[in-house]
Amino acid sequence: KSQMWRKTRTVALFESPHLTKLPLLGPRASVVTSFIRHGAVGNLQAFVPPPPTTFRTPRRFPIHHAFGFPAMGVRFYSIKQRDVKSELDQANQEYNTAEMNYEKVRALRRKLTRRLDAATKAFEANPDSTNLKAKLDEAKHQYQEWRIDSDVAHRQVTKAQERFLTFDPYEWMSVMQPEEATSPVGPITRINMAFQVEGREQAVGELKGVYKANMTARQLESKDKKQYSLPWVFGMSGIGKTRLLMEMLDLLAQEKDVDIPKERTTIILDFRNNGNEVDPETELGGQPMSTVVGIRLLHAHFFPMANLANFRNLIWSQADRFDVNEMFSLYEVCEAIAKHPRAGQPLPKLLHLVADEFHTLGLLTVQYEGIKGGKEESMATGVARTLMRQVMDLNSSLPVFSSMAGTGISREVVEPTDFVVAEVPLSFLSLAAMDKLQADLPTNRLSQGTKKRLIAMC
Repeated sequence: KSQMWRKTRTVALFESPHLTKLPLLGPRASVVTSFIRHGAVGNLQAFVPPPPTTFRTPRRFPIHHAFGFPAMGVRFYSIKQRDVKSELDQANQEYNTAEMNYEKVRALRRKLTRRLDAATKAFEANPDSTNLKAKLDEAKHQYQEWRIDSDVAHRQVTKAQERFLTFDPYEWMSVMQPEEATSPVGPITRINMAFQVEGREQAVGELKGVYKANMTARQLESKDKKQYSLPWVFGMSGIGKTRLLMEMLDLLAQEKDVDIPKERTTIILDFRNNGNEVDPETELGGQPMSTVVGIRLLHAHFFPMANLANFRNLIWSQADRFDVNEMFSLYEVCEAIAKHPRAGQPLPKLLHLVADEFHTLGLLTVQYEGIKGGKEESMATGVARTLMRQVMDLNSSLPVFSSMAGTGISREVVEPTDFVVAEVPLSFLSLAAMDKLQADLPTNRLSQGTKKRLIAMC
């Protein structure tokens, strides 16, 4: 459907008091909601309404015969698609012009200040001179005009900077085209055979309880932090923490008493492996954790093949043009995910955000809320607080469920805070579980030798 909107560039708005009786279209509000959900409005610059063409006779608009209600009016509006690249190029040009003009105005300050100081000293030395008095008045007048011009030039720069904020993070980076990594590591994908819950029933049950509690609190629009919690899955390296969280939504969707939308996605934010290590300059230099997590999420969801270091540097290179912390916050990135579908995938209605290798963040120190010179805390605590705020954000268009995975227990990594961390331990599978897994391995995909190696490795 979204492809249809882009190709036709025309939308028909059905107008009729009987529209609620349409079994296929639903109420008028649902039609408008569908337009927004499929990007027909969100990605458009403006409606350009020409004189409406109205069909009211059965011969020209016979649809009323099929649904059994009087003829409805139909207005066709042509839609102008938004060319993000052209708009961004124009915004860059406006900013460069405003910044150049502002620099020229600022360059006059030193010259006018020296002239005013010299005229003031000369007049003070000879206050009876009318000529010096006239020169002083002229210097004051020129300096006052400069201040007015400086204010105007500064407002032009500010206006140009504000225009950048009309773009969302995805639109900005899609135009900037970040460089791909030389050896790109794609996002974690699901395994070919179905994930086995054998031996993980207790962990899945605990994750189910946390998920249901969080979603219930969100439905009740609760703002009490104690009603929400972050699950902390911990255990030895390679025991299956990441895999369990990757498959969690699919596992819970099989439960009858858990409501999980079909349009869902899980994003793994690795803070340690595959070139995803924490960068001291752009992530520990006083930046808010909301920006740090937001940039990582934007990279992992839309640009997983790009080099993360270059991706971050490309964003922070524009810090003089707009507020990076505002545009690339976790909230703004989640809004972009709710607005722009990935290739071949529908827009998600639920995002599961996993912070992997989370224990490595407990050894790093950041400023609280990114305030330079403020009190310090562990990066793990700052990231956990950011995740919890997004989970609790009732204004977000995309519901978020967050979890963490690492090799340590939570009290060793996350400092005591006012939100709840639910510990979910993982241990080695029992022999009975291993026997069950071996029996359930698909023979049409794995040879006997592969099965033996897999079992030995487990």
